[in-house]
Amino acid sequence: MQRLIRRAFFYLEFPSSLIPSFELKVDLVPTEIQDLMVERLKLVLKKNIPINYFINKIKQEAEQTMKRQNESQPSFFQTYQITVDNLITLGWIRVLLSLYENCYLQAILSAIKNKINSRQLLINIFVASGKNEALVPLFDEGEITDQELHVWKVKILYRACFPFSWNFHVWCLGKLQDIVKKSKDDTVDTELISINAEVSKTYSTLKSKLNVDGDNVFLLLNQCNPEDCGCYAKDVIRGKFHAYFSIEDSDQIAEILKDIVLCIVQIVIGKNNSVSIPSIETILYYFENIITKYVQLVFLFKDEAAVISKIKETLSNCELTMSLEQLTMVTSIMCEYFLTHEPPKNELDNFASKMTIACQATITILKFLRQQKYTEFKVYQDFLS
Repeated sequence: MQRLIRRAFFYLEFPSSLIPSFELKVDLVPTEIQDLMVERLKLVLKKNIPINYFINKIKQEAEQTMKRQNESQPSFFQTYQITVDNLITLGWIRVLLSLYENCYLQAILSAIKNKINSRQLLINIFVASGKNEALVPLFDEGEITDQELHVWKVKILYRACFPFSWNFHVWCLGKLQDIVKKSKDDTVDTELISINAEVSKTYSTLKSKLNVDGDNVFLLLNQCNPEDCGCYAKDVIRGKFHAYFSIEDSDQIAEILKDIVLCIVQIVIGKNNSVSIPSIETILYYFENIITKYVQLVFLFKDEAAVISKIKETLSNCELTMSLEQLTMVTSIMCEYFLTHEPPKNELDNFASKMTIACQATITILKFLRQQKYTEFKVYQDFLS
């Protein structure tokens, strides 16, 4: 079996920036994940290799063997073994495609290798997700693939650090759309929405749906600690805004944007509610436009090491106990850069377009900040005055 898994692995084509090594060894992969892989293999073979196809394939091979009895050709049993190996290899390819998508399998193996405290919860989420075919499908849009061996491209938008983060995001997005539709609020204006009864109500509904809808995997999501939730947020940000990111991009930009999203979560949902995957998804849904503006701003100066360092320091400053204060200071740093930055001559052609993007983004962000109406923070009042 190990031989066929290794063979299937070499039929996978990864982006040129990724050079994955074969890590699917018995001593490296937890038993739960090994069992999951075998279970999914059986499902692939059952769906993709109808028994009649298999019988006809063997029959054809037997007939061809009979015709060339006097020739130096593989025997029927050798041909039979080759046919079976090819079919199982094809099954393993389908299994590996879904597990290697966005580097999910590498993420879980990395968590195990680095002995992350929550690794057992992440393993449980990985296994429970893989058992839910609606969440992690084996075939695109339910289509049955061909039965011929060839190279398959692995879908990678980003390098994940949370198992099946994009699958969960798509599921949560569907639930949020249903919730908003039922509340007769189909047209959510992310620039004008007030703080924050509607957002908090939607968050509570989504959180309860994770507890009562579906199976064990959604219950597990509500058990994630803040660190794992941060990894999840970073994954979804890289997925939603993959047009800005490249797979090779440094993680520090995603880290900054993740911290900005978590600040908005704390501002809107409130510090009394700990950061969770439902709260992150709710904020991404309602305030996608605000977050997009921050993405645009950050990518305008992503190569400015001094600005990036100052923003990272502000976001990690434990003395700033309120997220609104942190977000205001970060926004102030961004605005200061655009007001004082003197572009070199070779950047003058793009300067006007960059300033237009920066101005439009800043206006939208300021509208959001003005809605908070916190009077006790001097930095907040000074910035908005």
